[in-house]
Amino acid sequence: MTPIRYAQIYPDAFESLTPEQCWNVEQTLANHRLEGMNPDHEDVLDLAQFVAGLMTREQHMQRSLDKARAVGSE
Repeated sequence: MTPIRYAQIYPDAFESLTPEQCWNVEQTLANHRLEGMNPDHEDVLDLAQFVAGLMTREQHMQRSLDKARAVGSE
């Protein structure tokens, strides 16, 4: 599996992050891909906002649940 550099694809999601936060987001997204997920721009933005402290854990979980429910109802 070829690594994807989400910071290059979605630079707007990473612009306010520190280098360590960028690394954490990239590693988390890589793990998601290994689990069969294909993170999109919204997923990357949400994770970056959570890591930056701009979104609470509860908000992040709720957005993830809402997205999963929307996909499940299609």
